[in-house]
Amino acid sequence: MKNLYKDLKETDLLMYNLLKREEDRQKSKLLLNAATSFTPKSILEIQGSMFDNIDAEGYIPDYISNQELDELEDIDKQIELYNQYKDERCNKCCEYANIVEALAQKRLAKVFENENVKAKDIFINVQIPTGAIANLLVYTALLKKGDTICSLGINDGGHTTHGDIEHKSSEDYKVINYHISMEKNDIDYDEIKELLIKYKPQLLIAGGTTFPLNIDWQRLRNLIDEYSKNTLLLADIAHTAGLVAGKVFNNPIGIADVTSLVAYKTFCGPRAGALITTNKEISKKIDETVFPKIMGSPLLLGISALAVSAKIALTDEYKQMQHNIVKNSRLLCSELLELDVPVVYGKTDSHIVLIDCQKYGKTEEIINILEDCDILVSGCKVPSKDGYHEGIRVGTTCITEFNISEDNVKLIAKIIARILNQIKNKEVDYTLNKRDVAFIIKEVFGNEYF
Repeated sequence: MKNLYKDLKETDLLMYNLLKREEDRQKSKLLLNAATSFTPKSILEIQGSMFDNIDAEGYIPDYISNQELDELEDIDKQIELYNQYKDERCNKCCEYANIVEALAQKRLAKVFENENVKAKDIFINVQIPTGAIANLLVYTALLKKGDTICSLGINDGGHTTHGDIEHKSSEDYKVINYHISMEKNDIDYDEIKELLIKYKPQLLIAGGTTFPLNIDWQRLRNLIDEYSKNTLLLADIAHTAGLVAGKVFNNPIGIADVTSLVAYKTFCGPRAGALITTNKEISKKIDETVFPKIMGSPLLLGISALAVSAKIALTDEYKQMQHNIVKNSRLLCSELLELDVPVVYGKTDSHIVLIDCQKYGKTEEIINILEDCDILVSGCKVPSKDGYHEGIRVGTTCITEFNISEDNVKLIAKIIARILNQIKNKEVDYTLNKRDVAFIIKEVFGNEYF
């Protein structure tokens, strides 16, 4: 087949042109969306590789999973073992895929080990393509239909997969929500205590999409141990996995019963997910649910990219970048407050700055105007002392990847404040705003990436 040898431009000119235009779009907008990152070139490379030609249905054999990281680096030794023992995967083609999956697991375990647990005691399933699927797999593996889930409400910062009324999980399980206490300026841990006592839920979920503060995982563990011993704790660190890896955000591994994550947000890796536990029985249930109960062949491109991104995450440069993500977020937060822009909680511990937009207008109008000024953010509801307001979520991951200066972070704050006030006064100066944003983009983004 001749198409086997043709490149994209020759095979599908329309898709080629769309790709080129997308590349132009990405380098012409200021990406402040907290839910994404720029993928390193090495990961883009492995995701466009020959690993896509492999159907790796099943799991790696014990003789590989029981080896140490440095042993896996001896490829010839691994092939000798494979030739001797083979594996139980459904298709014969996985001798190198086995090494790839083992590397992804063991490197991630090394990334997330901490004072509570060593890498050797961490079990990871890396065959999960997304965080939403990861959470559903946890429910399927560990709960029965009709069981009770206790989670942060979506308007308080939780995620739709945590039992929101529009998500399938709300059809299969009884969902009760805890909330944010604006008086305490934090998660209402006292409310969680009361809900644990009253409902004895089978699962407590912490973590979310718009809550920018650190989570006290040990406090949640202690509440469960004292008031509802049979409740399982799920830590959803989809947004904060990179911050946890960089040791600038509390680590739930070894405290939570199971942790779900994705690699494309602060972790700055591929579109791939993982489930982590330190409980061997839970690990077994998760593995059996992932395959064969729910999934067939895993996405080996995502697994191989996880292996690469985990290696990057073990470097000092990566840890410094995660530190800088939070530093830039806190700087942006303080500058906005100085400019009289209401920041929810008045602070941040993560990559997220949450802005209360009640005095400026409707969220949809605000994010559309910001887009027309070449600034990309996301809209959301935000909690306040008198209910829920219109809001926007601003993230600092992407700009930090390109080593943005403090002066340019301050300039971003000034531009956002100016645009918000222009929206309020119904006199948006698109020419001025786009000019200033273009200056930042030129200062920040390196042409060598695009």
